[in-house]
Amino acid sequence: WAKGRDVTCADAATKPDELRKWAQRRWQSLLHYMVGPGEEANTRPEPGWKPAKEVKDQLIATTHGNTCLMQHNAYTAPKITQAGFQFLLRPLRSQVWQLLMDIVNRCREKDAKKADEMLATVFQLSFCTLGAGYSLDALSKTQQELIALLALIGLV
Repeated sequence: WAKGRDVTCADAATKPDELRKWAQRRWQSLLHYMVGPGEEANTRPEPGWKPAKEVKDQLIATTHGNTCLMQHNAYTAPKITQAGFQFLLRPLRSQVWQLLMDIVNRCREKDAKKADEMLATVFQLSFCTLGAGYSLDALSKTQQELIALLALIGLV
């Protein structure tokens, strides 16, 4: 992945402080959605933010322990579960780590090799510099899909 980690941009839009603020607003908007999915999107910390289908799927999907953060069926609006409330009470780092591990573990149930690649990507991301732009061209399809999901959540 060294080739893919070549810094590609460093403009004003990628200043670390601005990225931190954006990520914080996005994460808070995600948590607000979990508590009140039917609430007006303009009342969220990132006004107008609505979770993409991929994000909703992650919140509704069953985790490794047969729990899910939200429930949804064809007849009702999504609603937070007991596990979802427990998730909200955790410290931020714990929330992020749980969501990352849930994503990897769900993938592991289908394809262990793909899950290992996702986990390796998460660790590789920890060595990237905040505010630097990196090319995604050298990444595999699995890695690119994970990066896209993490961007929707506000983690990259």
